Amino acid sequence: MQFFSWVFLSRRWETDRPRFQHRMSHLQDVTLQQAMWLLIFPEGTNLSRNTREMSSVWAKKMHMPDLRHVLLPRTRGLQICLEGLNPSVQWMYDCTIAYEGIP
Repeated sequence: MQFFSWVFLSRRWETDRPRFQHRMSHLQDVTLQQAMWLLIFPEGTNLSRNTREMSSVWAKKMHMPDLRHVLLPRTRGLQICLEGLNPSVQWMYDCTIAYEGIP
């Protein structure tokens, strides 16, 4: 992951903001020169009893419906990516991944 310059986050915006800004400034330069795929994992974790509860609390705080089978994604990272790469983003695909063997 480090060889591909993945951005690792701490889930604390004060810590993550400089990382995002640095990476987005680099990606803005790259997108002017060549096509690029950007893959992000807004949930960043598997569904478990603990993460399910945190997602439920988040849904209630944000006045959103509580989803039963997936976690509500945190959208700040996606928003920053789209704003930082605008107008070069032409398409965005949403994909939910399920891993076999994980309860």
